[in-house]
Amino acid sequence: MILRGTCGKGIANVRPSLPDQIAEMGSAGVERAWTDYIRTVGKGPFTLLHGDAHVGNSYMLPSGEFGFLDWACVRRGNWAFDVGYFLVSALDVAERRRHERELVEQYRQALEVPLPDLPSRDEAWLRYRSTPAYGLAVWLATSSSANYQSHPICSTKVKRYAAAFMDLDTPSALAILA
Repeated sequence: MILRGTCGKGIANVRPSLPDQIAEMGSAGVERAWTDYIRTVGKGPFTLLHGDAHVGNSYMLPSGEFGFLDWACVRRGNWAFDVGYFLVSALDVAERRRHERELVEQYRQALEVPLPDLPSRDEAWLRYRSTPAYGLAVWLATSSSANYQSHPICSTKVKRYAAAFMDLDTPSALAILA
């Protein structure tokens, strides 16, 4: 319900930051992609998720230790939820394009799960490809009001998620996962 009322306004507010393909989806298309994505998060194997793991909710201590703030959206679901949301928010488009396959593979290899639960490279990549649907919708909704985040922050995040949505062909990944 929140997306219906806010994505359209967010699209209007950040229109210069949006590729035509995303703007033409309209709020209904963005909401549909988000809904399709959320359905995939409930397909295991499950892990504890931060639920809002964008770069703005992270910190690094002087010792180099990294962590996340704002644990208000904790849930359980597929590991790719937090991984994709974080990578796309943290890396500019060119850096993401250069390094995302390697980063997803490093994460996959580091998963400490029983071997039967370890996703294949192809499955991990497919899961990752689906994740921009979430970030795009959330940051368009956030863009609907200056009370949440500043326009420059929203515009940057929307650009990153929109580019990833198109680069990774998120709609086809969602169709496969459905």
